[in-house]
Amino acid sequence: MKSTIVDGGETVSVGDYVCFKHCIEQTGEIKAIRRNSLGQIELTLESTDDCGGLTRTMMYAEDCWVE
Repeated sequence: MKSTIVDGGETVSVGDYVCFKHCIEQTGEIKAIRRNSLGQIELTLESTDDCGGLTRTMMYAEDCWVE
């Protein structure tokens, strides 16, 4: 998949940035979009952690938004 809709109705694509909450609210770049075996849309997100390192996180599209 190349694009999907996140919470709030915004269409996003690989390379776009979205907000998500994983312990704290964060922003991450979409690296991949795929549909899992249950039909849910999963986004692979890359964000910078507090120490400057990169973290990859999987979030459902419905749990992400654009500000």
